[in-house]
Amino acid sequence: MKKQLLISLLIAFGALLCTSAFATELVYTPVNPSFGGSPLNGSWMLGQAQAQNRFTDSRGRGSRESKSFGQRLAEDVVRRVTNRTEREILDAIFNQDSSLGSADFGTYGGDMYTDEVTINIDVYQYGDGNSAMIDSPYSY
Repeated sequence: MKKQLLISLLIAFGALLCTSAFATELVYTPVNPSFGGSPLNGSWMLGQAQAQNRFTDSRGRGSRESKSFGQRLAEDVVRRVTNRTEREILDAIFNQDSSLGSADFGTYGGDMYTDEVTINIDVYQYGDGNSAMIDSPYSY
């Protein structure tokens, strides 16, 4: 009896060793559509992110509609004057026919000078004496 049990166990064990194992590779499939996942997951992921977001935008981005017409006009005027002044300073420095020196821009004035390493620009306001100094790297 022991002999038959031992033979049957050996046959069962041999059968297990002789059969091939059936397995597949583990393959990672991304969920995020930005990294190759299904595009159908995008709206679901955005909804989950917005539901978990507890922060509010304190900088006021996207609140252009909440500003009055006068506030928007004042910001636009300041932006345009700053851009025009900057453009005039750069034109005065880099035009072929102009040399470094001083320049007048209405209520603003500027002195431009250079050394071997930098271009220095001193911009000042005539009325109240506010001034700014701009140093820019310079090479030939």
